[in-house]
Formats: sequence, structure tokens, C-alpha cells
Amino acid sequence: MRAQAYNTLGVALARTGQLEEAVDQIERSVVLADNHDLQASCRAYANLGVLYSSLDPQRSIETCLKGLATAKKVGDLGFQSRLYANLAVAYCSLTDRCEAEGIEAAQKAIDLDRRLGLLDHLAVPLIVLGQIYQCHGEHTQALACYQEALDHAEKVGEPQLLFPCYDGLATIYLDLGDQVRAEGYLARSQEVCERA
Repeated sequence: MRAQAYNTLGVALARTGQLEEAVDQIERSVVLADNHDLQASCRAYANLGVLYSSLDPQRSIETCLKGLATAKKVGDLGFQSRLYANLAVAYCSLTDRCEAEGIEAAQKAIDLDRRLGLLDHLAVPLIVLGQIYQCHGEHTQALACYQEALDHAEKVGEPQLLFPCYDGLATIYLDLGDQVRAEGYLARSQEVCERA
């Protein structure tokens, strides 16, 4: 219970912009959970990996890998998917290992989400993979990823999923010279931000 409470407190602190305090709380959660509740440990590693991505990128990768090993040990495929998605972001944003390991991690997350029917999470790795393809100038693959992610995101109406879909589609259409579609998606992204 304490491990989960520290984790929840850490997430709340992170959402209010208190990242270092959030890390302290979630690190406490990891220490307790590693000794008593590996399921809670998976959750803590996933959250800590996201926080480290902006504070200490190398630790982000190490933390995600530890969490992934724990999730595999307990057989938690849902957290494996989340941790693979986090790894894809870390590899592609923070290292030069994007093509070798980032794309593979994103694809593993997508495959797990599809296999498990985790449609509410499927948009996350699809967005990540879309961003990777977009950065590499592979517009066709990026469009397909963003469009599928948008289909799922619109069903749940989550602004944190809708915005990157609209933003990604807008920037791709700008790159392709389709000003009308780009402006349409930019307007939608702005509406999402205003509502949120």
C-alpha cells in the first residue's frame, strides 16, 4: 500500500511540475515495491522512466530496462507494452539507437497492445512510431501510424493522445505542401488545448 501511495503521490507531483519531488516519491515506491510487490514495482518503473527522460536520460533507459525485466518476470504484458513504448521514446529522443532499438521497442509495444486488446494504450506506441517515421522523412508510414492512433484517441477523447495526433498530422501535411489539411489539423490541436 505504501509503495502504491508513494507512486501515486509522485505522479501527482509530476503533474504539478514538481519533477524532482516526484522522482523522490517514486524512487521510494520502487525500493518498497522491489522487496514486496513486483506488480507495483512495474508501475513505479514505468512512471520513473518517463520522469527520468527529462531529468537524466541515461537513467531513463536503465530504469525502463529494469522495469521491463521485472514485468517479464511477473508476466505483466500490459506493463511490458508501456515500458517498451517508454524505451522507444528514450532511444529515439536521447540516443543514436533509434533505428536499431527504438523502432523495435515501439513495434513490440504495438504488437502487445493489439494482442492483448489494450486499445486505450495502443495510440501511445502508434504515436511514438509515427514520430520516429516522421523524423526519418517516411511520411507514408508516419501518416498511417498517426491516423490509426487518432482513430483510437478519438474514441477515448484523451487530450494527451489527441494533441500529438493532430500536431503530427498537421506537420506532415505542411511538409507535403497540403496547407488546407495542415491548417485543419492545427485548428483541431488548438481546440484540444483550449478544452484541456
